[in-house]
Amino acid sequence: MLFSRNFDDYPVYEEELASFQASVNDLKAGKLPSQVSGEERIDPYRQAGFRLTSPGMETNTLSKDSLLFTDGEVYVQSCAEELEGLTGIRFSRTEAAKGGITVEFETNTPVRLLVGYFNSSDDQWLQMPTLDENTHTDDRGGLSPILRKGIKASFYPSVNVHAFLYEAGSHALNLGKGAFAVLGVIAADQELKERDVSPFSESSRSLDWLYDSERKKGALSH
Repeated sequence: MLFSRNFDDYPVYEEELASFQASVNDLKAGKLPSQVSGEERIDPYRQAGFRLTSPGMETNTLSKDSLLFTDGEVYVQSCAEELEGLTGIRFSRTEAAKGGITVEFETNTPVRLLVGYFNSSDDQWLQMPTLDENTHTDDRGGLSPILRKGIKASFYPSVNVHAFLYEAGSHALNLGKGAFAVLGVIAADQELKERDVSPFSESSRSLDWLYDSERKKGALSH
């Protein structure tokens, strides 16, 4: 059986091929298109200066494959764009899980301390207090998460991110028994938008974005 070919369609195929190649190149570079990663650009939070004064703890840069604790090999598999590159604080997960820890720090300006709660009811992880409890979390305005599932950890529960407000001065954070993560210290005067974080939205289940016509002009102009 013979099939006729419409040569007028060739330019369209060439454009789709160019769009496909541009999408593949973006994926190789670790970039996701707006159809998958979200429609608006999301900038990282503004880091604030601070001094860690707790013995036995260390600062770290939050990014893919970074460790959240000084022990236990809890790696960041992916994190929200807002958190990328922030300076967090690492300590012993085992010590926090068994008896709790105190994080002491100093700052010259008002800040928000970003605390990560793991989404698990297991008693090794710090549990969020109830609304009826009068706690440090509620006093500092961090009862509701600003980033739900803001971090995906390899082989561990996802992490909700809460923001605690602190004035300038010396502070000690003790949330009780259970492991949690300190993900960063950011300037208090910036707007924090609450959102659900998901690396792949519903649109990613379709591969149509690989051939997206909106990419044609850019892909063909190079």
